[in-house]
Amino acid sequence: MTKREVMLKAIEGRITWIQAAEILGISERHMRRIKTRYEE
Repeated sequence: MTKREVMLKAIEGRITWIQAAEILGISERHMRRIKTRYEE
């Protein structure tokens, strides 16, 4: 699964942002930063 696919699933609510972080191998803190930027 590509990074883009994971992010789209998180945006659509099919997976949680925490699950997306685990799949991508990044910290939950970094994922929160990405989510904040997306929401802005």
